[in-house]
Amino acid sequence: ERLNFADFSVRAEQVPRYVVEKLRKIRGVTMLTPRVKTDVSVELASGKKLMGRTLGIPPEQPQVDDLLVKKGRFFKKGESRVCIAESHFADFYGIKPGDYLYYLRQGSRIPIKVIGVAGNPEYLVLAGDKGDFSPMLSASTMAIFWVPTEDARWMANLPNLYNQVLFKVADYSRVDDTVASAEEVMKNTGIKEVVTRDQHNGNNMLKMDLEGMRSFALFFPLLFLGIACFSIYILLSRLVYTQRPFIGVMRAMGYRRRDILGHYLSFALIIGLIGAVVGMAAGFGLSYFITTMYARTLGFPLVKTRTYWLVLLQGGMLSLAFCAFAGIVPAARSARLDPSKAMRGETLETVFKQPLLERVLPPLKGLPMFLKVPLRNMF
Repeated sequence: ERLNFADFSVRAEQVPRYVVEKLRKIRGVTMLTPRVKTDVSVELASGKKLMGRTLGIPPEQPQVDDLLVKKGRFFKKGESRVCIAESHFADFYGIKPGDYLYYLRQGSRIPIKVIGVAGNPEYLVLAGDKGDFSPMLSASTMAIFWVPTEDARWMANLPNLYNQVLFKVADYSRVDDTVASAEEVMKNTGIKEVVTRDQHNGNNMLKMDLEGMRSFALFFPLLFLGIACFSIYILLSRLVYTQRPFIGVMRAMGYRRRDILGHYLSFALIIGLIGAVVGMAAGFGLSYFITTMYARTLGFPLVKTRTYWLVLLQGGMLSLAFCAFAGIVPAARSARLDPSKAMRGETLETVFKQPLLERVLPPLKGLPMFLKVPLRNMF
């Protein structure tokens, strides 16, 4: 939103200025930026040669697919032989304002001064165009940088012409109508491709990455809560098991079943409440850390974080619900105990029953005791 990511772009062989003026008048177009896009050969100061993608833009801001300058400055009117390096590429090679790139042209090595490092919505994720060899671009092999329009025209051999136009529209749901109007105006310019926001490789890759992150963010908390529920169930069951004589005494003294039920259920709910409070606080801090690291890894120029109070509340309620579920069965079992049997302990009620696994697989009966006992304990 802030950097005006293009709703669609049209690449053509030659776009004269008068066509650009006609495009500005198309109904529904709110912003338009013509530019010159071409691939060139460049060399770093270290002598490493790379494929370069130059994007010639006007010196005025704001514009469609605008730049957020992170280091250095933006272009000044009339400047030449200067560039702004794309942040992924610049970070990989440690390029900073004041360094030089060298444009290779017909055997000549022409210096271009780096005056800034910038992020851009078009390259939030380094993705190629439709005609590129790969849908992914690598910061190690592709030097992406912006230059003044006149420099790009010289590099692309397009005097007083453009070869790409970027559009913002008032209503994206009607973008097809606006695209059709633009194609009509540009019908004699040699249109090569039209790319809408939904067809943009980088946009689609970012969406896929975020959806994958969303799946992990949903799956793992539920997995951990499930494990916690199972653990609490086992612990409370063991607690009830060891305290059966005391439960019998309590029942004989007149404690009601619901008192005993509430007593043992409160163990689980206290665990759930403490876990919810600590978990919400820790989760808030960790989510901020993960969001920041995720954005830094992908190289986002802008990161806006927001607290989702409903999600925190849902996490707390899930914690309580899972703990209550884990505690209800052992608590109910303790409340149902007959006082006389409970006071005598567990041994008088115990009747050995051969586990199903040993009945299905008879050779397991012959296992040594140090294996048989833990195996039976599982059941």
